[in-house]
Amino acid sequence: YGKTGTTNDYTDAWFVGFDDQLAVGVWVGRDDHTPIGKKETGSRAALPIWIEFMQNYQRS
Repeated sequence: YGKTGTTNDYTDAWFVGFDDQLAVGVWVGRDDHTPIGKKETGSRAALPIWIEFMQNYQRS
C-alpha cells in the first residue's frame, strides 16, 4: 500500500509505502529545486525505486 506525490512544477516526486513490517519513503528531487523532468511523477520516478528496495528487503 502507498501514496505517490508530485509537485506542480516537477521539482519533487515521492512515494511512501508500507507492508506488514516496514514503512519506507522515497523522494526524488534536486537540492536546488530545479525540475527533475516534465514527466517525472511519483509513480514514474519514485515508485520503481521503492518497489526494487522492497523486493530486496523481502528476499533477505
